[in-house]
Amino acid sequence: METLFVQREKKWKEFCEKDYRIAEPAGVVSYPRGMVLPVRKEKKAGMIDYVSRGGACDEAGNFVGGWSRRQDREMNKSCLRAYEVPEGEIRTVSGTAVFGGVVDGHFGHFFSEGLSRLWWVMQHPGEYDRLVFAITTEIPGWINDLYALMEIPPEKVEYVEVPTRYDMLIVPDETMYLWSGYRTELNYVYDTIAERLPKSPYEKVYFTRTQFEKQDCLNEIYFENYFREQGYHVAAPEKLPIAEQFALAAGAKEIACCCGTLSHFALFSKPGTRLIILNRTTDHFLIPQLVIDQLRQIDATMIDVSRNYLPVKHNRGCFLLEPTPCWNRYLSSVGQEPAELSEEERAKNAYLFLRCWHENYLKKNAFSTLQDYDAGDLLDSMDRAMDGPGVDRKAYKVGERRSAISKKLKQAEKERELYCLTADDSEDAKKRLSAAEAEMENRRLRHELELMQSSWKRKLKAKLAHMYCSLKDGK
Repeated sequence: METLFVQREKKWKEFCEKDYRIAEPAGVVSYPRGMVLPVRKEKKAGMIDYVSRGGACDEAGNFVGGWSRRQDREMNKSCLRAYEVPEGEIRTVSGTAVFGGVVDGHFGHFFSEGLSRLWWVMQHPGEYDRLVFAITTEIPGWINDLYALMEIPPEKVEYVEVPTRYDMLIVPDETMYLWSGYRTELNYVYDTIAERLPKSPYEKVYFTRTQFEKQDCLNEIYFENYFREQGYHVAAPEKLPIAEQFALAAGAKEIACCCGTLSHFALFSKPGTRLIILNRTTDHFLIPQLVIDQLRQIDATMIDVSRNYLPVKHNRGCFLLEPTPCWNRYLSSVGQEPAELSEEERAKNAYLFLRCWHENYLKKNAFSTLQDYDAGDLLDSMDRAMDGPGVDRKAYKVGERRSAISKKLKQAEKERELYCLTADDSEDAKKRLSAAEAEMENRRLRHELELMQSSWKRKLKAKLAHMYCSLKDGK
């Protein structure tokens, strides 16, 4: 059966056919008098949220472990460097500690990448005094429920709030780099949890977002009803205890849901589980899901069901879900008739989307993401929403100049990121790093200036055209 029912099939195949497995086995290193530093967040140009410093260090304060979300470069929320701490500010604790990692309190990210170092803990219960984390957010209550599934005593879990040194610090390797690859040792964590979950009576499950407090997937009820008619049990996971949420995924032979946190539940599924993923956008390729599918040997089907008339971000926006040509191709593949909406239904949904999009991007924290789009993106979104093939930017010559500038900026950022990974703590290295940061900032400012000048020129041309028309009419 075809597994890709998508608009950008060539690009999807490129990502799907990649082998994300990291051949090098996971290892572990012990550091006498090693310490863990609390996270210090740093705002960085080009990052949605932040990067950070902190994590595990050896006795001398050299960085040995943090949060790598990609193996090849720094990205949003990464923690790849430590910081200096006066000896007098370091708390000393006796015993052996295991570094659990730098983790985020977001539910989906915690269970998909926050358990990355716990393979060693699962294999060596009782061989440590405490499990320590550096955490980037407040500690949500559900975290203890997850530890309970791993039979980790809550009294052994510690979140460092001040620099802390231990008699022995054990640092297991990461086994999940959510945006680039995985190590197979991670399967031990999810297999262990799955074995301890309650049994689920449902072989087919649809995880719905229709009961979320924030309704971002507009018209999802259509797909919820469709899968219910196909015999799927419809579940709103957020209404259930964590063990029951994961148990639904562990016991199902078939799962359907929108792409995102809900599709990540496949981490607890058995190999060969069929996963039908409804894509909320046509231009975002969620690499983490592909990494998860390979790790757990999931039989995944991707279907584009979005009809977003304006550009949206996968993680910040609203999404209109409707029967699309891609959906009808899927229906045909399973021997069903295509679905069609009336013009009145489509018009009603389109208005609902435009109103939601308007309200969302009026918010200051969302508005800033619009700077990534231009007229070409707008036209491309509308054409695809109208079931067109999308805009060939080269043929239309849309955004070529902006694209060239963006490429230079991204290249400069990449060079700087790679440099940061290899930079040492010498004075010479610090000076070179400072120069690299200054150059990157200059490139960013030049990029912004180019965009501003382009905007001014458009406004000036419009003003001159208006004046010309006024004078002409006056004559």
